[in-house]
Amino acid sequence: MIKSGSTILLVSPESWDHMWVSKHHYAVHLANRGYQVIFLNPPGNRWSLHQTEFQNLRILDYPGFVKGVRKMPVSLAKYFVNKVFKRITALVGTAVDIIWQFDSTSFFDFNYLGNEVTKILHVVDLNQTTNIGRLASSADICFYCSDPIGRVLNKYNDRCFFINHGYSTIQSDNYKFDWDHEINIGYAGNLDIKYLDWETIRQSIIKHPGIGFQFAGHCADLDKLEFFEQCPNASWVGPLPKERLYSFYSQVDGLLICYDVEHHKDQLANPHKLLEYLGSGKPIIASHTIQYETVDDDVICMVYQHRQWHEKFGEFIQSLKHLSHKTYSQKRIDLAMMNTYEKHISRIEDLMNE
Repeated sequence: MIKSGSTILLVSPESWDHMWVSKHHYAVHLANRGYQVIFLNPPGNRWSLHQTEFQNLRILDYPGFVKGVRKMPVSLAKYFVNKVFKRITALVGTAVDIIWQFDSTSFFDFNYLGNEVTKILHVVDLNQTTNIGRLASSADICFYCSDPIGRVLNKYNDRCFFINHGYSTIQSDNYKFDWDHEINIGYAGNLDIKYLDWETIRQSIIKHPGIGFQFAGHCADLDKLEFFEQCPNASWVGPLPKERLYSFYSQVDGLLICYDVEHHKDQLANPHKLLEYLGSGKPIIASHTIQYETVDDDVICMVYQHRQWHEKFGEFIQSLKHLSHKTYSQKRIDLAMMNTYEKHISRIEDLMNE
């Protein structure tokens, strides 16, 4: 059972001051619905509880568990886990009704917490399935955002349900970028992630000197930064806050996602970035993405065979006017709006209350 007013301990592998990802959005939207949300940061070196700018949402720092607790005898491990959990409830000042965990490294066995707490395991990253069996089998319900993750969870729990990544609408700050090219293709995201097929992107830039390629996001790779410095049709604007990012989306003519799916197909089955791109309404070209295979080509131009990327990219550029038609733009926006955090939370509430 899950109901408004319940106290939720939301366990996140990313801290509150990290660049916002799904856990932050869930925390805010749950708080807006009347839940009392405690956002548990990854283990640090102290105990601390403080209020955020959002009503009903507090941040909790904790030092984690005693070293080696996973390998201890059950009775001893249960003692140390409950010692931490009791300290949490004492600091919060009320019982925790629901633990909503997004990682596999914190509370590693929900059975230790007893039957008074409702246990939700929500996995949005295939990398968070390491040693997941104990946790998934002891959860009351599990949620996943891609079929490869779902296949892992279903081995341990029959109550597993697909919940897509969430979409959050944010107003643009109407900033005007000063770009030299008539047509601009954008990429927004971490340029240092190992999944990015930078060499294919670099070749696309070189093959299309009349097209501007605009990049937003973190980049510490000196080779990429030097390339941006020297290449006349590519530029990097750095990391952008959400409001500025939506200005970025509004000014590009198309968006690209080019990942190394040859080696990381399951990990890249459903990148969150694609949903954000869809919300912009702009034409999209993407490397093979399992979760969107059934979407029309006019909505997402998907490159199923990576060796065909350059051919497909050329066709994508030639088709930009057609793909930018308001009919296809609205289809992309509608697809994103089907996946708002509000709608996902409503579905989760329904599933929990069945």
